[in-house]
Amino acid sequence: MSTLGIIVEYNPFHNGHLHHLDEAKKITNATTTIAVMSGSFLQRGEPALVDKWTRTKMALANGVDLVIELPIIYSTQSADWFAFGSTFLLNSLFVDNFVFGSETNSLKLLDQVADLLLNEPLKFRNYIKEELSLGHSYPKALSLSLIKHLGSKEYTVSKPNDILGIQYLLNLKRLKSPIIAQTIQRKNAEYHDNALNKSSIASATAIRSTFLKEKNLQKISTVIPESTLALLDQEFKQNRINLWENYLHTLQIIGLSNDKSQLQKIHGMVEGLESRIQEKLLNCRSFFQLLELLITKRYTSAKIQRTLLYLLLNLTKEKVEKINPANGPQYIRILGFNELGREYLNKIKHQLDLPLITKIPRDKPAMLELDLKAAAIYELGFKEPAFIKEEYKQAPIYWR
Repeated sequence: MSTLGIIVEYNPFHNGHLHHLDEAKKITNATTTIAVMSGSFLQRGEPALVDKWTRTKMALANGVDLVIELPIIYSTQSADWFAFGSTFLLNSLFVDNFVFGSETNSLKLLDQVADLLLNEPLKFRNYIKEELSLGHSYPKALSLSLIKHLGSKEYTVSKPNDILGIQYLLNLKRLKSPIIAQTIQRKNAEYHDNALNKSSIASATAIRSTFLKEKNLQKISTVIPESTLALLDQEFKQNRINLWENYLHTLQIIGLSNDKSQLQKIHGMVEGLESRIQEKLLNCRSFFQLLELLITKRYTSAKIQRTLLYLLLNLTKEKVEKINPANGPQYIRILGFNELGREYLNKIKHQLDLPLITKIPRDKPAMLELDLKAAAIYELGFKEPAFIKEEYKQAPIYWR
């Protein structure tokens, strides 16, 4: 039995994801596919368009056999921590193969960069520090440092999936994992593309943007599978489409009712940002406007959204220290499976070092407490109380 591991958000599952999944199965000859998926909130610090249970159904409907939740302490962090938590779980599940999408589609190039970061010569480390001090984002600083250190523009890597891919490879090396990693070309759409084109493959950003603007599922029907369309239609009719705008008023209350010393305790809050947040919260009329007011050369959109999310969750630096994410995920929480996934779990469950969670235990580690708190806050973004989901009552989805 050969296993394939993938790391996903599926926000929502679209034709590009289906291409990645089908190609990954083809090149690995895998019989079982395991997805580590972000839960309520995502890597760029934003709420998922639809909840994790619906996205689990999308995954299972399209050929994933087992879906595991990536704890929020990793799913809402920068690429290095996101990759660490994800690869740690895949390694814990004894996955044989791991396939990720990338813009360059050059495993050799990405692996060379990962090796450089693993060993990190002093000269290279200083290059990165220098570029970051000039106000460049990490991807830009990495790319410029590679060119300086290696003397060739061949090593230009600044695209989001390439950066993530490097971190995946780097963390697999640090874990001394036996997992065989491969990459496939990201097709047609760029990660940040915000408009649909004539292709059947579009970025999740473009799909969300078009759907939220048009409020019409037919506008995106050509770029998502029928199963995704049906599930989105169901959630749309129940007013269970989520976005940052639903939390603006709550953010304003939290941000303005606490003094700056309290805001400074929030995870990810750098000196001076708390004052800027309080000032702009008072003057904005939408979350989009707030984001535009807060973004600077120093503070990227992702950095701002993550910090605002930690504020919403009241995730303090002290709480992060208590959770201690550097030790890795503390459990394997199952969101859903089909018969193949169930068989695989039965095969490995007695070999696992981490507890398998299908029901919320009475005694919960702080990492799981944060997941549950995030899920509850995520649900408060919806407008229809009749359709609010209670995390404690949600059993893993068994897809037949």
